[in-house]
Amino acid sequence: MAKKVNKTILQYGGMTINLTKSTTRAAVRYTPEAKAAASKRASRGAAAPPNLEGFEMVSSKRGIDTKLDKMRAMPEVAVGSHVWQVDEQEEHPLIPSGNLYIEFTAKADEDDRNELLADLGLSIKEIVSADAIRVSVTANSPNPVKCAVLLQKNKKLIAVAEPEFITVPADRGFSQPGGTYVATQWHLENTGASIPVIDIPNSVFSPAQFKKGA
Repeated sequence: MAKKVNKTILQYGGMTINLTKSTTRAAVRYTPEAKAAASKRASRGAAAPPNLEGFEMVSSKRGIDTKLDKMRAMPEVAVGSHVWQVDEQEEHPLIPSGNLYIEFTAKADEDDRNELLADLGLSIKEIVSADAIRVSVTANSPNPVKCAVLLQKNKKLIAVAEPEFITVPADRGFSQPGGTYVATQWHLENTGASIPVIDIPNSVFSPAQFKKGA
């Protein structure tokens, strides 16, 4: 049995991030038949659980691994996944979609690429460019995060290897713009009046100027 990875360091988006597997939450995606039954229940007034691109979050105060294994064995569950978090920030869960983005190095020939993908049981989902692809994990693959870790260790063949995550948008506060000159901000339809302080006539960006090809 492969050793489980509960914490790892990953290169992601040009940054180094610390990923931790949640000990209390997991995510499952149900079969189309099970989804249809859930929709009927919701139409009768039962509240539908939160949904993230087809995944539903499940929780357990302890024994989330056991609960996830049991749910994976249920016929109505198509996919079961652990939930990850960056720097143990539980408010922003990361659910691996099962896909990864890979960029190969210039030294990687086609045979080496194919052998590497076969070793990890990865299936090509999309050819992005001559040196970049998107792949999907299969039943013979490690989990997507572990796949990314293993790929990133292969510096000879891999330039970029990142798992694709599903998550909720960060809820950040919004402040209404303010300041002395907010009311005089200029755009393509301004009349040509001067801008305070900078004092450059904004008429150079009027629609008429674009029609002239200026």
